[in-house]
Amino acid sequence: MPLVTYAVKASLAVLIVLTPLVSISCFTALSAGIDDPREKIRIVKKTSLAVTVMMLAFLFGGNYLFRFFGISLPAFQIAGGIVIFFNGFAMVRAQTHNKYTPEEESEGGAKDDFSIVPLAMPMICGPATISAVMLYGAEAPDAAHMAALVVAVLAAALIQYVLLRLAGEVSSFFGVTGMNILTRIMGLLLASIAVQIVIRGISAAHLLAMTPIATA
Repeated sequence: MPLVTYAVKASLAVLIVLTPLVSISCFTALSAGIDDPREKIRIVKKTSLAVTVMMLAFLFGGNYLFRFFGISLPAFQIAGGIVIFFNGFAMVRAQTHNKYTPEEESEGGAKDDFSIVPLAMPMICGPATISAVMLYGAEAPDAAHMAALVVAVLAAALIQYVLLRLAGEVSSFFGVTGMNILTRIMGLLLASIAVQIVIRGISAAHLLAMTPIATA
């Protein structure tokens, strides 16, 4: 697969896992009491920067975590795929609150600065996003594909930033019904990506189990 195609597909996958429409709803709810547009822009910038840094950190640090805890790639593919699937399934059922707990939402609403916690994490960059980014990083066959993944992550983060900047306009344009329909469609895509990841993990685990152990 050409690197450009690979980067585009990875960027779209990461963007779907970021669930931008859910993020818009979260940001709108948390910033309801803020009247200054400049303050909202500051929060969006800080949140987007935090999400980008976290995704890049897990993209490059995933392999080290696997080795430190002795986790095989197939095992993480299966576990990560399941986590991503449940996020997608919740979106299909329009249960977007599953990305965070009521306590986290309440804490965020009570804070003067909710840009990092809980908006950036766990509302936007939650377990599903972290799992997906780590999986992509672990599956990258060479440095060129890793560089393409970095571009993909940055592109997805940029789109997420633009959508958050236009949160009010996007919500007004689509309305509640339109947002729910789009969220369900993205949830179905996310669940499909998750199933494919689990299938790859099961196939890799089967091949690993069938590989004879070399004897001295």
